[in-house]
Amino acid sequence: MSVKLSMLKRYPLLIPNHNFTTWQGYINIVNNDYKICIQCPEFPYTKNATLEFDNAVNAVPVNYSSMLNKLKLKPSKLNKLLDNLVKFIANNSNTSASLPDFNAKYLLYKDLETIRENITDLSDDMSHVSLVYVDNADRSHSLSIQVDSERGNYLDMDLPEEIAHTFSEANKFKPVSSIYRQFCQRINDLQALFFMCDLLDEQTTVLEPANPTRKHTQRKIGLSDSVAIEVKLNPYDVYSCPNIEVVGEETSVAAIKTTLEFNMKETGWDEDLNIIENLVRVLDIEEFPDLHSRLESTQVMFNKFRYVLVRGTVDSNTTHTFRV
Repeated sequence: MSVKLSMLKRYPLLIPNHNFTTWQGYINIVNNDYKICIQCPEFPYTKNATLEFDNAVNAVPVNYSSMLNKLKLKPSKLNKLLDNLVKFIANNSNTSASLPDFNAKYLLYKDLETIRENITDLSDDMSHVSLVYVDNADRSHSLSIQVDSERGNYLDMDLPEEIAHTFSEANKFKPVSSIYRQFCQRINDLQALFFMCDLLDEQTTVLEPANPTRKHTQRKIGLSDSVAIEVKLNPYDVYSCPNIEVVGEETSVAAIKTTLEFNMKETGWDEDLNIIENLVRVLDIEEFPDLHSRLESTQVMFNKFRYVLVRGTVDSNTTHTFRV
């Protein structure tokens, strides 16, 4: 049997690079799994090879350094070196762990291998994994999974809350790769929702939430300094009329409410138009005001006025003295 085949069969949780000079993963010793990194520049031979356990994950219970040095003195191949080292640690170890725990971790590792290119972060004990999916509009969507085979996985994702809750319950005990693929499918199904939300964020002044994410289907949009509308989209039917509520100063609100109610009765909500086109039509406005720019301009003017008060100077030709 070749050294490559022997290594892959004997140590299935050790993953090699393309030329087999680096091996990373886990080895099992007396039903305990240990994270290890092996550099073998002259594979399959162990000349100049280095081997390092990650004690932060699970410390090796015996001092293996002297034994390893003795083994490396003899010409050997990597599989034989590792076999002898594992045997030495096993014979000098009093540790024990349940075989089911190791098997569960092995299955998890193999499952993660199928989606490794989408993993952005993975804890050393593989109990927490973060993934990302980039949709056709180049939007990034994150999924975080706290793996717990006994009590059920805990999922955190940038999906609307009502959808996220149902999704989490349906995937509580499923493999990570299956959860990720279902997540990608759900993102694809919600493309119209994300498109409408992007339109609101890009073409209106969103007052709340301060930093909208894919979780938020509601926006508070400024119409003037005293009036705003609260728009809540239906994630299950994004083309239907959203819930719209006018808020602000009572006198200003009344006029906009009257206009909105009249236009909704006369022309209604057109499901062939996008959210912006419908809103400007039923609100009888040409476009949404850029209140952020107006606020920034006002702030600049206010700062200049404060400077004038402090310096006592109105312009370059006239000087006044103020007491502040």
